[in-house]
Amino acid sequence: MLVKQAWKLLQSPSSVLAQLYKVRYHSSCDFLHAPTGNRQSWAWQGVLEGRKLLLKGLRWQVGCGTCIRILDDLWLPTSPPSSLSLLPGITLDNPFVASLINPLTRSWDRDLLQAFFSPDNIKWILSIPIPLTPKPDRLIWHYSETGQYTVKSGYHLLSDERAELFNTLPSHLDSRFWKVLWSLPVPAKLRVFLWRVVRGFLPCLAVLHAKTLCESSECPVCSEEIESISHCLFDCRVARGVWEGSTP
Repeated sequence: MLVKQAWKLLQSPSSVLAQLYKVRYHSSCDFLHAPTGNRQSWAWQGVLEGRKLLLKGLRWQVGCGTCIRILDDLWLPTSPPSSLSLLPGITLDNPFVASLINPLTRSWDRDLLQAFFSPDNIKWILSIPIPLTPKPDRLIWHYSETGQYTVKSGYHLLSDERAELFNTLPSHLDSRFWKVLWSLPVPAKLRVFLWRVVRGFLPCLAVLHAKTLCESSECPVCSEEIESISHCLFDCRVARGVWEGSTP
């Protein structure tokens, strides 16, 4: 929900609230580059927290290309959105995306693309449609079909990041998975335990450290890796010994 507020400030910079925040906290720059500092209101601190996630899903939609920097801005439709890198030994005279577009045909200049970028990057560039009539470039939310931020898409992005951090599965799994899990012929407490494993809710050190509840996330048993859920259940040498000893 905090990301939703940050999105509204980004999309409506002329609103009363956006103007008030700008005068108070970032008069010399735009919202995305507003600095953090001391003596900020709780409301503004919450917006800045929401901006952290917003920045992970924003990318530029090409309209005319005059506002998008080829190497510095995120405009490729990869997941997550990414910028470009040039072939070795190549330099750009014009750093903006507009220089890669043929103004007569309103299409990508394939000769320039082949001279500057790798085949993988060219594939991504050619997948970006160019409007026949030049339009302003705009920032969109990459993780929704409409380009508008939704709380659901933000939640899924956070869940996937959490799953990657804790080596668990994403929270928005197919409903068949959950149906099978809850119908397993095992005690209820074991089903709940499995649910907590999948959702990343076990209080291992990686989870506690991410919540700033402990100083270190290093496994205290083997001192070799971070104590993620996967590590403490399967990968730690002690856990592996237990599994090997239980094999008939």
